[in-house]
Amino acid sequence: MVLSFGMMVCDTLLRPVDRDVLSRDCTMIEKPVQACGGDALNTAIGLSRLGIPAVMAGRVGDDLNGRFILDQCRKLGIDVSHVVTDPVYATASSFALIEENGERHFLSDVSIFDQVDDRDLPEKAIERADMVYIGSACSFSRMNQGGLARLLRRAKAHGRMTVMDAAFNQRSVCNCWMNMFKEVLPYTDVFFPSYEEASAITGCREIPEISSALKPMGLTYFGIKLGSKGCYVTDFSEERYIECPKGIRAVDTTGAGDSFMAGLMAGLVSGLSFFESAGFGCSVASHSVQHMWAAGGILPYEDELYLYNHHKNQK
Repeated sequence: MVLSFGMMVCDTLLRPVDRDVLSRDCTMIEKPVQACGGDALNTAIGLSRLGIPAVMAGRVGDDLNGRFILDQCRKLGIDVSHVVTDPVYATASSFALIEENGERHFLSDVSIFDQVDDRDLPEKAIERADMVYIGSACSFSRMNQGGLARLLRRAKAHGRMTVMDAAFNQRSVCNCWMNMFKEVLPYTDVFFPSYEEASAITGCREIPEISSALKPMGLTYFGIKLGSKGCYVTDFSEERYIECPKGIRAVDTTGAGDSFMAGLMAGLVSGLSFFESAGFGCSVASHSVQHMWAAGGILPYEDELYLYNHHKNQK
């Protein structure tokens, strides 16, 4: 079972919205679509679609958006018993303005993120998990002031595998991310940010330099998501660049990185090696982007494994 801790967002998708929308009194759009969002929540949904038991932890408000998220999670079989309902702050919400060409622009309220705290996660939730995933390492101000290190130390004290993504957003302002990561990476088994996040954290531009900067910090495995190019992975004795399957026509790249993380962790808990799990994650993400919405195209684990092996054998 994977415990996913981090952002939970209620997205409202509006289309088609062109760049002249503010010059008109009224614009006709299609029926708005409400969907779950936020990296940790997207990843939990991806794990559930793969058939991996998932527990979600984070914060929602005592409002319609929060109840929508919890209801959707329950329908997917995701355990939400450890989600905190905030009596004051509204559920994080985002309005996606989608152009005809698919380009998106977001209007967001995520003030509830400032209330997220490591004490939101009870000890029994960690004890029950096989793996603890931190989906939003750079997005919560309280967690960045010692809470993240405390949470990861608790997970390692119980012998749990720990996996972390960085997840920057526009509120992620810090002049020295490395100081925080020096405190948390010794308790992290797998760290897998995007290239932009890894570069901002280390101050390095080249992948070998990024890897070298993080090597002394106690990580077991490190990877960098490279979008459509696949990913870079290392156990600090071997390194590989893993490509995505060829011939993929992306329809919607929303949450592609979250689908990758779901595939990576599904592989790890199912007995694949780290390198195999990273390849499996690339394969899962490539199927997800062929459908609308985050994690929308993910199939059950055995089906995804068949497709992964099929892609691998074609190389």
